[in-house]
Amino acid sequence: MPENSRATWPRSLAWVLVPLGAYFLYAHAIPRLAMTEAGYGEYYWDRRGWLLAHTAAGLLATLLGPLQFVTRFRASRPDLHRLTGHVYMLSVLVAACCAIVLAVTSQISTSYVAGLLLGASLWLVTGGIAFSAAHRREFETHRAWMIRNYAVTFFFIVFFAAYDAAGALGYTDVVAFAGPLVFACLLVPLVLVEAWLRSGSSPTFGVR
Repeated sequence: MPENSRATWPRSLAWVLVPLGAYFLYAHAIPRLAMTEAGYGEYYWDRRGWLLAHTAAGLLATLLGPLQFVTRFRASRPDLHRLTGHVYMLSVLVAACCAIVLAVTSQISTSYVAGLLLGASLWLVTGGIAFSAAHRREFETHRAWMIRNYAVTFFFIVFFAAYDAAGALGYTDVVAFAGPLVFACLLVPLVLVEAWLRSGSSPTFGVR
């Protein structure tokens, strides 16, 4: 990949990811940091402790994730890179475990529960492989799996944005569309990421 393309694609991707992340913060994450029945709604109120832990840990992972891909940061502050990487992985572990509890206690549909469980499982598996590769000092493998892992981290944000958009368009039958939507929001970005990683046009994984 030409040097200018390597520098351009992260900025182009940011035009999509940053607005989605900002919307998720405003509409879902920040309101749930305050544990009120109005903010959680009847659906989540009985599981508010799990949702609060999931939201806080997931938010921390979302914010720390991009920092792990900045090449200059990795090179100039390796100790801080490792520290923030460990905090990121711990956040993923907490958020994913809470997501499993929230999934198995959901009553929307079997397909929706299966999609959430798959997302949480992939979150743990990709994170575990990335962590193991780093400790073996297989850094290219580590970075590739971190990209896969962060795609799963961002899956929850993409899903809620798509869910809200579907509701705004009049799709109110949650049981009918939530299951297929959760699978689409999880698997389509992962397929695109995997195709990019395997294309041979990605010799570097960092943002300079």
